[in-house]
Parts: sequence; C-alpha cells; structure tokens
Amino acid sequence: MDGHDNGVIFYGDKGTVEVGRQGCFVTFIGEEPKQIGGGQDLVANVRNFLDCVKADNPAGLNAPISEGAVSAMLSNLGNIATRVNRRIVFDADRVECVGDEEATRLLSRTYREGYELPVVG
Repeated sequence: MDGHDNGVIFYGDKGTVEVGRQGCFVTFIGEEPKQIGGGQDLVANVRNFLDCVKADNPAGLNAPISEGAVSAMLSNLGNIATRVNRRIVFDADRVECVGDEEATRLLSRTYREGYELPVVG
C-alpha cells in the first residue's frame, strides 16, 4: 500500500508518519518527506533490548520503555477511534478517553484465567 511492502502509515490532518523497513518518515502536506530513522537501526535496537533484559539494566536501553508505551498507545487510540467511529480525546494522566465510556473500555481487556495482570500500587 502506498509503495510499501511492510510497515504502517499514520494519516493525520497535517500529514503522515510512515514506519517501515526503510525507516521512519514524516511528511507534512505540501512538503518533502523527512527521514527520522533508518531501517538498519532495527537489528541494533533489538540487540540492545535483549542485552538490557539479560543484564536487568533498563537504564542501558537506547530508548526508554515509556517511549515505547506512548508509541503503542498512539496505535491503540487510532484503532479505538476507528472502532467507535468518532474523534476521541485522551487524558494520558488519567488513562481514559474524556467523556467517552465506550472508548475508555476499549483501552483494556479481560485477560483469560491464569494470565491476568497483577494489580500494582
């Protein structure tokens, strides 16, 4: 799709973000694409992640887990907005879709028995 064999494209009202094997590109409407990462970095980043897991050293990560969480949440919010077929407003501090119980319910799921997440805090 759109000239890619693999990856994802986020479409916004001011342009696109494309993430694939060749890297990550940001394109604002009417401007040329700007590369903000190279595809070859993927192998090095996976190696870094595995090394840090083995060493129990999150401080050694090339990118903090919190950045990965934000990236994953952006994808999830796009999917949720598509499912409920409307614009949603997300409150990151409260981890909820403001004024939208249906969309907020889609932020989590019921895990099958034996695979529940622990309650923290």
